[in-house]
Amino acid sequence: MKKSERLNDEQKVLARQYFHYLKGKRYSDQTIKVYGTMVTDLLLYLGHADIQQIDGRTVERYCEDVIAKRRLSISYHRQFIGAFKLFAKFFGLSRIHADELERPKKRRKLPEVLSQQEVLNILQKTVNIKHKTILALIYSCGLRISELLHLKLDDISLERRQIRIRQAKGGKDRFVVLPRSLLLLYANYLQGYTPGNYVIESQNGGPYSATSVRHILKRSCQLAGIKRRITPHTLRHSYATHLLENGVNIRVIQELLGHKKTETTMIYTHVQRKDLVNIQSP
Repeated sequence: MKKSERLNDEQKVLARQYFHYLKGKRYSDQTIKVYGTMVTDLLLYLGHADIQQIDGRTVERYCEDVIAKRRLSISYHRQFIGAFKLFAKFFGLSRIHADELERPKKRRKLPEVLSQQEVLNILQKTVNIKHKTILALIYSCGLRISELLHLKLDDISLERRQIRIRQAKGGKDRFVVLPRSLLLLYANYLQGYTPGNYVIESQNGGPYSATSVRHILKRSCQLAGIKRRITPHTLRHSYATHLLENGVNIRVIQELLGHKKTETTMIYTHVQRKDLVNIQSP
């Protein structure tokens, strides 16, 4: 049974109203889905309690009893506070003061990065041309997995060697470079699979599955002898780091990645190889 089906009738009305509120605010489908799930969990926790009686301590107890006990991430906790602030604002919860709802501080965790040789090994071990095209596109264009899955044939200009990423995170469009080294692989893929709408399609012609992409990468990493936990986003991290190591300006990398703030892109300055490899330990 889905979580939403476990809500009582009154809670279902609240959930639908919140959903339409987020739609009206023009939040992305992914954000609406995540925020909706978070609020559903909160409503299930509250049971038949009147939402107008929710105060700051209620939210703290929920964080203690649900988020902390499930060992959900700091990122999830921070997102929940954002989702609940919108919920409280929309329903006019008078006992909630938004400035008292504190997000936990972000933990500074450096991203996992592959070497260029490791990326080559992964691609060499990926025999299926469709699977190889998927991994090559994510790495060589620095794509998020959702951006790859929603990429359409019309978004790629072979003449200009550009890919248009539409309505990515933050509702922004951007252009990324299609490398020359990918042109032959991409042409062979199109000839062999002839997709009709999406660049990477499922068997029924719709968008490909994110789970399938993760399985493809996991299998290729195993064949390449890479035992670390590698995700599709690791390929994006590696793309950015390798650009930085090759001397590309941080502002250019920010534009290619679609980051809103330079501070987000600056994390890659901490994982680039630099000259540390040449330092001899005493």
